[in-house]
Amino acid sequence: MLTVRRVTPKTDQAAKERGHTMTIDGLSEALAGNETIAGFDSVDSLAQAHIDLATEHAKPWTESFSDDFKTEENLKALEGIETPEALAKSHIELKASMPKFEVPEKPEDYEIPETEGVKVDEELQGQFKGWAHEAKLNKDQAAFIAGKWNSVVAKAVKDQAEAETKQHDDAVNALKDTWKGDYEKNLEGANLTLGRAAKVAGMTDEELKQVSDRYGDDPLLNRIFHAISTKTSEDTFEAGSGNPPPKEEVSGEDFIKGVFKKGE
Repeated sequence: MLTVRRVTPKTDQAAKERGHTMTIDGLSEALAGNETIAGFDSVDSLAQAHIDLATEHAKPWTESFSDDFKTEENLKALEGIETPEALAKSHIELKASMPKFEVPEKPEDYEIPETEGVKVDEELQGQFKGWAHEAKLNKDQAAFIAGKWNSVVAKAVKDQAEAETKQHDDAVNALKDTWKGDYEKNLEGANLTLGRAAKVAGMTDEELKQVSDRYGDDPLLNRIFHAISTKTSEDTFEAGSGNPPPKEEVSGEDFIKGVFKKGE
């Protein structure tokens, strides 16, 4: 337990010899001679200094910020950071965790990932790389944006294909409802007429196959060629209203030539 006693004249003289001309009643010799106490001539002045020092020390370190910086948003962002040292450490860790921002030397250095369902357009891809370089994007940023865009395109292509398939299936079902039990027979007649039309057009078997694979189940074309097939046979055609010549039999081949000629 610290014993407090009044400073004796002898102690006062010793303090004076050490340069401390003022003493405070009630202090021990050791405290009375401490340089930190120098300049205090009363307990009141020492106590006030202690209060001021404690109050200043108790202030948050953010008090040293300028008024312009001490916004509510900035102070909220610094919550949990108690000292300038902690701030410096947090900044170093944050910067180390961030990806390196390196812009490729030239547009060709970007690597664009391929996306399933999207055909690569070299010209468009080259344009994108140029834009990415102009915007100073790093490789990861450019690849991310391109990947997202390709995903959108892939979905649009898929949705369009599904819509076209549904439209085609609906048309086929509608034609089946119209032709009912004659659907297969009428379809066969349409395909035979398509083959004769291809012959008139001078198409090779391979070209006919390509046309058939692409349009062979097209409901609209099947209706057209079926209508023609009902007016023709393998060798002859009896012309009807609006089909030249009206008063003589013509071969199916000549009739198809006439159809193509009308369309020229």
